[in-house]
Amino acid sequence: MTASDDQSKLGVFVASYAAANAGATIAFVPLLVFILPLKAEEIAPDSKLLLLSFALLAGAITASLANIAAGWASDRLFERRGSRIVQIAVSLIALLMSYYFFASASSWTALIVAIVFFQLSLNFLFSPLGALIADKAPHHVKGRIAALLNMGLPIGTFAVAILTRPLFETNDQRLLAIAITIVILIVPLLLLARAQPNLSYAEPQDLALARTEDSPGNDLAWAWVARFCIQVSGAVIFGYLIYYLQDVVRYEVRFPDSSAEQALGIMTFGAAPVAILTALLIGHFSDRLRMRRAFLIGAACAISIALLSMVLWPVWSVALVACIAFIAGLTAFLTIDIAVVTQLLTGSKSRAKTLGVMNLTNTVPAIIAPSLAIILSSNELSQSELIPLMQISSGLAVIAAFSASRIRSIR
Repeated sequence: MTASDDQSKLGVFVASYAAANAGATIAFVPLLVFILPLKAEEIAPDSKLLLLSFALLAGAITASLANIAAGWASDRLFERRGSRIVQIAVSLIALLMSYYFFASASSWTALIVAIVFFQLSLNFLFSPLGALIADKAPHHVKGRIAALLNMGLPIGTFAVAILTRPLFETNDQRLLAIAITIVILIVPLLLLARAQPNLSYAEPQDLALARTEDSPGNDLAWAWVARFCIQVSGAVIFGYLIYYLQDVVRYEVRFPDSSAEQALGIMTFGAAPVAILTALLIGHFSDRLRMRRAFLIGAACAISIALLSMVLWPVWSVALVACIAFIAGLTAFLTIDIAVVTQLLTGSKSRAKTLGVMNLTNTVPAIIAPSLAIILSSNELSQSELIPLMQISSGLAVIAAFSASRIRSIR
């Protein structure tokens, strides 16, 4: 087999992998950002915030446990079969079933149970999917692949914009559209991934990156802290953005002929192309310049500034620009973070399990954000309640920048 054949196979794998990751992101972003809050409002209009917070909390606790269990199961399957595809396929079927349970929910209990099953399915899908970059992607393309993977976030936000259009009038229609989309995007990977060989467990010599004598374990710990702090910010914004527009910006009061859902669509429609371009440029230049820490630090600082802007000036024009900057910064940070973490994990036989521990940085913040909202609980968010929550998130972004600066074995 020639080098060009290998590159062609890698290209096909990367394309199908990026599409599947986008599908997995579309599976949860519109549901958690947009559909779940509307469902909570439909079931309990007088206590929508409390129901949403309990649903998010139950889902996040489930996700925290499921992600580690899914990583362990994925590693065992990989040891026996050299592949994680079976787990991805079974989890996809379960995920489609969870949409039916969600659509059928008509009470507090039913909605919370539906979200728990959804999170189980989603995390058993995401865990083996995330491990594929460590299994199969050479170091010299990790930054660019990570950029393509993190296009999933802006694509997920773009899906929110599409689903707010009049074409989709009900949550059932939106869930059906999501289900069809994720099948189209994920199934090709199930058919094509075997053609891309697994990397050797022995870490290849990487001349492009400088290493020191610092323990990779220490670097993983700093990377964990950095991602955790950033993801708390993401959990706050994505969990309550539509209520922020309704009750803090008071978009519907200022623009009586429009709705908060339409405002959310405008935000996400504007954020998607900016975030996609940011991810591509960040991934390319982090590979080309052979440095990643500076990009992590810069992205964390951008997130901090965007959050403070949303709190200090809760008006539509500022909120729009700040939200776009926040999503672009978050996408940039996660793009480089994935490249850093998977590079540190090359050579480990417990890649998926370690990624499961790393992914607690996704799920634990999702526990913290609704817990704080429950503590501050009221049926209507106010600026006075959001100020400390978002200021804390902004401060955590600064801590993330510091933590990223402590990663020593990768420039």
